[in-house]
Amino acid sequence: MSILFLVRDSALYPTSIAILEVSLDADAERLIVMNRITTECLTVLNNTQSNTVKVRLPMDYIIS
Repeated sequence: MSILFLVRDSALYPTSIAILEVSLDADAERLIVMNRITTECLTVLNNTQSNTVKVRLPMDYIIS
């Protein structure tokens, strides 16, 4: 059984992704991004010194 992987040069084939920008409270310890329908955890980030965090999400979340 052979497994094939499709490898593309990102410069030639740009991918569409969703970017979520969140303003965090100074007292927040972490940020958890979840899908409300499936309760799938998409990302967990610890709060850093910045007030604004940008999170990359899969292409499915561009419109919805």
